[in-house]
Amino acid sequence: MSPTSGGDSTAITLLTLTPLFPQCPGTGSCIRLRNGSEPGDWEAAMYSDWIYVDGYANVRICFDFTARSFETGDSFFIREQSFNGGYDCWHNFEEYVAGTDFATGSEVTSQLCAVSEVRPGMTYMRLAISTNGDYCNDELWVDNVSVSICH
Repeated sequence: MSPTSGGDSTAITLLTLTPLFPQCPGTGSCIRLRNGSEPGDWEAAMYSDWIYVDGYANVRICFDFTARSFETGDSFFIREQSFNGGYDCWHNFEEYVAGTDFATGSEVTSQLCAVSEVRPGMTYMRLAISTNGDYCNDELWVDNVSVSICH
């Protein structure tokens, strides 16, 4: 993780990836999250290191994604876990549902950003992207992840 400062926010690079898959939505370097569990479980996930957030207003995560074979109602989540004033367990703060928030089909590529509020007294937070499909063919390809903490 390498922070860079500028103005009112600090951008943190979470991942440096090696080219693996041609399905990547961006640079050709990405992570594939594949669900093969029962509905409601989150078997496939990636998460950040702990981010120091004391004194900041919110944390913003942006990324490119390709969703493959998601049926209507299948989803993926942005989750947070935090210390002091937050959620000790993982908490969903955004859900993206196929057929509602993004199109269903064999392959859909898009970009999204989500913002989580830093609550009073919170000192550290980490973020996760996880899938909630219902078959082994549901795949989420994640690329170009960036996290910013803002005043």
